[in-house]
Amino acid sequence: LREVKNVESKRLPSGRFVDAIDVETVIATCLRDGSALAIRDACIVAVMVGAGLREKELVHVNHGDYDLALGVIRVLVAKRRKQREAYLVARFDALLAKLLEVVDGLEGDPLVPRFSPKGEVMRPLRRLTTQSVNDAVGRLVIASGVRSFTPHDLRRTFITNQLAAGHEALRVARAVGHENPKTTMIYDRRTAESDRLA
Repeated sequence: LREVKNVESKRLPSGRFVDAIDVETVIATCLRDGSALAIRDACIVAVMVGAGLREKELVHVNHGDYDLALGVIRVLVAKRRKQREAYLVARFDALLAKLLEVVDGLEGDPLVPRFSPKGEVMRPLRRLTTQSVNDAVGRLVIASGVRSFTPHDLRRTFITNQLAAGHEALRVARAVGHENPKTTMIYDRRTAESDRLA
């Protein structure tokens, strides 16, 4: 057994980086539709790619957890019960403001609520599930004709964008709720993207 060497293997990183054109295409598709459901779906994408939230974190954000003036989202239900403040990229503030106009709610109501099968706001407001977030993103990918991506790819994209903007790994790790910056670096897709462009 000592003479048998371990098999060395290197796996390709999972997921993908969602480029800005794909994100804008998906959001533009929602805004062309203009329905309350489409605006809600655009906000799912905006919050995940613009603040780096996980699906579970997104579905537990309430109206009272979002400060529109500062672009701050209080993440109170996170992995390992670690709470944090997430900062939404400023260009998505107007989109969330539009959602708040369409879906008015109380402080304890979900920020991004569930809709009926007919595409109507359900009253009282009800919380999405992580599966319904995945379903919404899947619908948007098909409707907009972009290359397939998952909600977690949007988180991966947020991390890559922050690192590419020159923010230090420790700061980005805090922003996304990672204990160790090494975990954050696993999400970095800058090398793969620069290789592809080369």
